[in-house]
Formats: sequence, C-alpha cells, structure tokens
Amino acid sequence: MNKATLPKRTLLLWQIRVVMLTALLVTVSLLYSSAWQFLTIVAYVLGITNIDPLKYDLLFERFLNPERITMPDIDIDFEYTKRDQVISYVKERYGIKKVANIMTFGTLGARQVIRDVGKALNVDTNLIDRLSNLLDPKMSLKDNLSNKFVNEFITTNKDIKRVYQVSFKLEGLKRHISTHAAGVVISSVCLDDVIPVCNNAGELLTGVTMEYLEDLGLLKMDFLGLKNLTIIDNILNDIKAYLSNNNVISIKEIIKFYKKCKFLQNKSLTE
Repeated sequence: MNKATLPKRTLLLWQIRVVMLTALLVTVSLLYSSAWQFLTIVAYVLGITNIDPLKYDLLFERFLNPERITMPDIDIDFEYTKRDQVISYVKERYGIKKVANIMTFGTLGARQVIRDVGKALNVDTNLIDRLSNLLDPKMSLKDNLSNKFVNEFITTNKDIKRVYQVSFKLEGLKRHISTHAAGVVISSVCLDDVIPVCNNAGELLTGVTMEYLEDLGLLKMDFLGLKNLTIIDNILNDIKAYLSNNNVISIKEIIKFYKKCKFLQNKSLTE
C-alpha cells in the first residue's frame, strides 16, 4: 500500500457510508465500520464512525498508517435485508465491470467426497447413506477411522472399502466454485484488465481467490449482512409505530416487547 492509496481508500469508504445513510435510508445506529480498524480521528471527523476516539481513548491510528505494508481490511455491517442494495449501489456507482464478488472454492469434505465417489463408482446409495451418517463431518476420513462403527462397516463391505480408499486420496481437493460470504472487490479499471473473471449464475466473480487480490493492488471490502441488525431495526419500528398511537408504554407492553425480542433472537440463532 502506498501513501497515495490510503486517502482514496478512506474517502471511498466515506462515500459508501454517506450514500447508504441517505439514498438507501440505512439507520445510522445500524451501520457500523470495523471498530478496530477505523476508530480513528480521521474516520470520526469524516463521519465514517460515530464514536469520538478522543473521548473514549480509542486511538488506533496505526491501522491507517501510510507506512503500513499491507492494506487494511474494510468491513461494514448492514441490516441483513439491505446488503443486496449496498452491492447494487456500489456496482452502479463504480461500474458493473469494476465491481465483483470474490470467488472461493468449495472443497471435498468427508461426507461429500464419500457421496461423490460412491456415485461415480455406482455403489448402492443406501450403503453410501449409511456410511455418511456414521461419519463425523468435522473430522477427516483418517480421523473417522477411530470410530469403531465406521471401521467395522468399511471392513465388512468391499464396495464401501473401495469407496473409502478412493475418497481418502481425493478428500480436501477443490470441488466447485462458490461465492465469498461477504467479500467484494472494487477496481479503478475493468477487472478483466487485471485478473481473470468468471460468471457464476449471472454473477460476476473474480477468477482468483481473495489471498491473491491484495498483491494485485485491488481493494477488498467486506459487506456483512447481520440478522441481528435487522431484528433491532424491526423492534425499533414496532416501538415507533406503537408510540405514534400511544403516549405511554405500560409495563405489560415492555414485557411484550422483551418477549418478542427474545423470540426473534432465538429464531435467528436457529436459522
């Protein structure tokens, strides 16, 4: 990162934030920048953050140091239902050929590789299902061998044993292209002039994964859609709607709102 890049990156973040607050009507309290990177005097003066770093002794200027070798990440949290609007604005503002989601690779995990190999070898799906259910998806195929039930099932069936042997060699390999959950890359020129790009279901994706983007001088931003922010916004809107018809909130109504909040919170955690 050179010294000329830092102001441009900071102003770009400011511009996105301002537009999100005005054009898209994103509530101020529901729009945050990554606190540990942008709680700085510059960010506060520009309105990127709304916490006074001098008042609360939160000085993290090292993250905006022009001498910093690597570029700082930029994370912005939005309401879950507003994320698509944010990305649409960025594409419209900077050009659809200059903005793309970041490609990732889905890999062959323990269960997935067993299913794929079993299908390729035309093994009975009932047997594959039984083996898959025995496997712990958080463990590798090698570690799963410590499970006596897995071991017994493999040794008593030659087809399953063959599937396991082949899967053992393929586990961990890249299986398919996917989209990064939050990452978006923004370029000053058309992305296909800098990196390969690909089309995934009508969506422009970088043709390389995120670990290569910084070395190529591209800006990576994380647009995070948080369900908790949407829940907060919904509750605030409910309170405003109630207050517009009633001057006072009773104890019963407070309890009612609290229960609703807990219900929505539990629901989001289970989704």
